Amino acid sequence: MATCWQIGNISSRRNLIQSQTRQLSADTTWTKGKHAIKFGTQFFWLQSFIDNPQRTMGTITFDGRFTERSPTKRGGSGDPLADFLLGFPREMQGSNTVYMNLRAPFYHFYVNDDWRVTQRLTLNLGLRYEYNAPWVETRDGIANFDLGSCYGCNDGFIEVAGSRGDSRAARALVDPDYNNFAPRLGLAYPLTDKVVMRMAYGMFYGNITNTGGGEFMETMPPFHIKSSLATGRVNPFLKMDVGLPPGTISPQNAAGVEMSSFERDPTWPMA
Repeated sequence: MATCWQIGNISSRRNLIQSQTRQLSADTTWTKGKHAIKFGTQFFWLQSFIDNPQRTMGTITFDGRFTERSPTKRGGSGDPLADFLLGFPREMQGSNTVYMNLRAPFYHFYVNDDWRVTQRLTLNLGLRYEYNAPWVETRDGIANFDLGSCYGCNDGFIEVAGSRGDSRAARALVDPDYNNFAPRLGLAYPLTDKVVMRMAYGMFYGNITNTGGGEFMETMPPFHIKSSLATGRVNPFLKMDVGLPPGTISPQNAAGVEMSSFERDPTWPMA
């Protein structure tokens, strides 16, 4: 006998996700004496479009709790299908549609010198700088559940993009990371005619592409309401013929809302 039975649009929701990346790059090599210097820049313009129905068709779960022999003792004797026929679900979920247009610019600069110090020793010296701005939404349609870092308050609150101004941090709800300097150091030295010793050191920064939007901040109230309501075993208030209580999927009367929280100043990955 099944222990849980679920109907609704669960695993086959169709998402429309499109992305574009525009790239401009310029590289220059200058050779003088024992030095071969390379320097350049790269610019990326990232666009991401998301149209996700989420739970707009609803999800209803039955677990047999209302057809057990005793409503106060969980003996597993109920039948989820029997609960369905009675019209008493354990849980109902619903949402509105997610619609996002996200934008982010990336700026990268580098300089590198291949220095032939002697006939046998070659050094490779370089420095790279990367600024990967966090995502913003074209209509400021993202929000973050701030867990208490709201500049003087002790309780969590929902911060809406652009509520503190039109800076990148105010619109992305994540502080930009401006200190991504990445040094490079390498050397090559022939020990014999057939053996060359090579050593290298470098620092590399990873980018969390969904920071400031991506896959979580766009599913936050007041723009997106994702509600999940569960009913009690003795006095069920969820019924199939009624559906979700009126106003459940609305910013004014939302109930059982699911939210996400991002750190305002996250620790960016580095290697």
